[in-house]
Amino acid sequence: MDNFLDLFGMTEDDLNKKDDAKKKPKEKKKEVTKKNSSGSNKQYALPIKICAGHLSMEIDGDNKSLGETAIKNKIKEEYKELSGLYFTLEELKREKTEGDPYHTYLKMDISSYKEVSEKQKLTFPLSIISGKECIEIMEERNYQQLLDMWISAHPEYQGCKLHYDDVQHLLIPYMEANVISGKIYDCPVFVGYLDYVKTYTAEDFETQQLTLDVLRKKYSDDYPEFENCTFYYNEERNHLFPNINTKKINKDIDRVALPVEVRAAGFKLLVTREDFDGRESATLEQIRESMEELYPEFSKERTEMLYDERHFIVPILKGSRKGITYIPKWKNQNQYFVKARNGNLFRIEQMPYGQFACNTQKDRDEAEFHLSVSKIPKHILEEIIRTFRETPELEAAMQLFFRPEAGTYHLHFPKQTVTPSSVLFARNHGMESEMVLMMDIHSHAGFPAFFSAIDNADEKWTGLYLVIGNLDKEHMSYCFRAGIAGRYAALDICDVFDLEDIKGGCFNGLSV
Repeated sequence: MDNFLDLFGMTEDDLNKKDDAKKKPKEKKKEVTKKNSSGSNKQYALPIKICAGHLSMEIDGDNKSLGETAIKNKIKEEYKELSGLYFTLEELKREKTEGDPYHTYLKMDISSYKEVSEKQKLTFPLSIISGKECIEIMEERNYQQLLDMWISAHPEYQGCKLHYDDVQHLLIPYMEANVISGKIYDCPVFVGYLDYVKTYTAEDFETQQLTLDVLRKKYSDDYPEFENCTFYYNEERNHLFPNINTKKINKDIDRVALPVEVRAAGFKLLVTREDFDGRESATLEQIRESMEELYPEFSKERTEMLYDERHFIVPILKGSRKGITYIPKWKNQNQYFVKARNGNLFRIEQMPYGQFACNTQKDRDEAEFHLSVSKIPKHILEEIIRTFRETPELEAAMQLFFRPEAGTYHLHFPKQTVTPSSVLFARNHGMESEMVLMMDIHSHAGFPAFFSAIDNADEKWTGLYLVIGNLDKEHMSYCFRAGIAGRYAALDICDVFDLEDIKGGCFNGLSV
């Protein structure tokens, strides 16, 4: 549709005024084999590649496979520093390529480091060791001197701690994550340690400023064991030190970089450094306290602050109610009732694709809606219009579903009975159990778009509703709203559909 905007009587200037920046679709998570927790000794096909940064190695033998216990023993034989440490193994799923000699790739996560106390008695001579790198210390030194000796030889370890193996008399340097969520890194930035250091410049990304997610992805392209890694950041050197992590990246963030946007139902707040005396970052609790000054309902007892890696914060109200318990069906779905200081009771409903809110008082009819996922692609709206215009003299209905796991949309044309002034369709309960019903859509044939009394009576469930009218005319009309508990919020089509790539044309005759 060359003049797609023109179908609804809207100009490009109208479109540019909308806050319709694309949201990045959720990245599909890579599949990994879960660690065997049944107590059995899981077998892995040989030959095996251990991917663990400075502790990487190869394992081969005459057998076809090797058990996890035997693999760990071989790793400890190769790297004596691991003899007194607990570590886990996880299989890396990689596509088999021609000439690849390995049947199995395993990555390793060490989570049992414990910092040596400065008062702890060390036995000399001892060694400071990290993989193949080793410094022999023959004469007695204090803790700080030992730390300085290692950092002098390997500056990227600035900020490290030392673990002490009192059986083998080994000091093992390690790093703990300290990165501030949402921080932007200026090029050139250094990632890695020892023989695994990469220097990334603006030419590598065609931009001068990089996010942590971009750097993690780029680094793990070369070293896949760091695909889910955490980092220690040295600001003076602009250096990120990666730590292998077999767990999901921790989303329970405490401190975030400023400025950051807070997105709640019905409003957005921009929190800047000036709000915190010029500081570079703030804790989630400090940000909540600043919010409470403007919105008293976001008290500490009621509010959970959730950080999104796209660098915004969602304050979730945890208001409780007595009586029937609400059980969410989907992940990222919940419902809250919050009583404001003026006595008004608010209902807030979180769906996998966005957040709805309304005042439950009978004399209050307005609602709020905020989309929290990527906008609906333009081709879906094109398909809706094309289908409706096949029979412009009759009403018709369609449904839009959302797949939470994939972050994608599915358009459904249900079985229906239609006339020039009505449409009756059957719900597909099988689809509604597998996906989230996000939007009901129907046409008004040659009549203008509006929400009838029948629509108001039927459209009580929490979701989105779209009516398209004047199908027989060059410029159609539409009405669009979000609904919760029989209360509605009028929406613009650009609030939910991604139309920013459309150039030229206008939406004439667009009645709301």
